[in-house]
Amino acid sequence: ILTQGINEGQRTAIMYSYRGFSWFQDGLNNPNPHEALAMYRAGFNDLDAAISLEKSYPNSYRHRGNMIVATWKALKRTNQRTNSILDNAVADLLNATTLDPTSMNNAYSLGEAYNLRGNYDLAINWFNKALEINPKFVAPHSGICYAKRMKGDLASAQVEAEYAAKRDSDQASKTCLTASAWERYVPKF
Repeated sequence: ILTQGINEGQRTAIMYSYRGFSWFQDGLNNPNPHEALAMYRAGFNDLDAAISLEKSYPNSYRHRGNMIVATWKALKRTNQRTNSILDNAVADLLNATTLDPTSMNNAYSLGEAYNLRGNYDLAINWFNKALEINPKFVAPHSGICYAKRMKGDLASAQVEAEYAAKRDSDQASKTCLTASAWERYVPKF
C-alpha cells in the first residue's frame, strides 16, 4: 500500500519512513541474517528519502537508528565487520530525542544503542528518561538490568530483572541477567 501511494505521487516523509519501517520489520522477522541485511539495505533508501524530505520528522530518525542497530546485530551474527556503525545509530537516535523529547520509544531506543556500545551510564540515563515519560513502560527496566550487570552491580540488576519479569511476561526469562546485549536487544516502537 505504501509503495502504491508513493508510485501515485504521495511522496511524503511519512510514506517513505513507514515503508522503510516495514523493511525493518521484515528484516527483524527473517531468521536468515543475510536476507535480513538485504531488507535493511532496501529500507535505508526509504528512510534516507524520508529524512531528505522532512528533516524535522523524528520517527524517520528513530526508524533509521533502530535499523542501523539491527544491521549491526545481523553483521555480528554473520561474523562481519561492524566498524563504527553504532555511532551512526546513536546520532540518529539523538536527533529523534531532540526532535521529540516526549517519546518514550526514542529514549528507550537510545538507551539500547548505548548499551550495545558499552556506554552503560548513558544507557541507564536514557532508560530512566523513558521511565520518566511513561512509568508503566517495562522494557527500560530490562535495559537497566543489563547495564547494571555489565557494570558489576548484580544486586541492582537482579532487582530490575525481577521488577520487569513481574510486570511483563516477555521479560519473565530475565535475559538481561544472562544474555549479551546484541542477543537481548529488541527495539520497541
